[in-house]
Amino acid sequence: MSEELRINNSGVKPTEYHKTKQIEATPGAPSRNGDVWVPGYDVEGKLWTVQYIKEDGTKRFAKDSRKHGCFHLVGAPNGASALQQVAMSPVVVIAEGYATAATIAEHGKVPTLAAYDSGNLLSVATSIRERWPDKTIIIAGDDDHSLENNPGREKALSAAEAATGIAIFPNFSAEQRANGLTDFNDLATENSDVVSRQLDEVLQGVREQRLAASQSIELARAV
Repeated sequence: MSEELRINNSGVKPTEYHKTKQIEATPGAPSRNGDVWVPGYDVEGKLWTVQYIKEDGTKRFAKDSRKHGCFHLVGAPNGASALQQVAMSPVVVIAEGYATAATIAEHGKVPTLAAYDSGNLLSVATSIRERWPDKTIIIAGDDDHSLENNPGREKALSAAEAATGIAIFPNFSAEQRANGLTDFNDLATENSDVVSRQLDEVLQGVREQRLAASQSIELARAV
């Protein structure tokens, strides 16, 4: 799997899926025969899986691979680069799918991980917390408002609580909810400025909180 990915990693080019989702093709997620390849790494940078996304959005994982606790960092060409980018940033965002993560990375200018689905948010978030205890973790959840118990929201909230992080959700209008929009990529395809403003507000709040915490620590040491 790693050798096949290495051979095809030069093929980073837009596909119909990118065009439909209105996202850019990103380093580390090559394409082949119209499919997008989204490799998944653990917190040690080891490759465990590849998700293949077809032009129509159909997704499958490499045979006999492991998804649990693995993630894809948008724009990272390999696992080592992903770890370096996460380590160097005070804040990381974790989203469900690749398109949503790519949207947040573009509009939030922040390292963004794709956990692949809501069921993997918890294991990814807690793995990041254990590996980098001081990291601010933001879970950008889906709002599955049309589904019973809203699994996207509930699992995002659970992951944020377990990792001592923050959960955010797209700010939909009533009309957008009625039209079936559920994630940040859906919102960006209709109004990318709304996504940019929401992420700016959240990240500015995080920066202010971290600054206040740092100043409190410095004052405590001075006493």
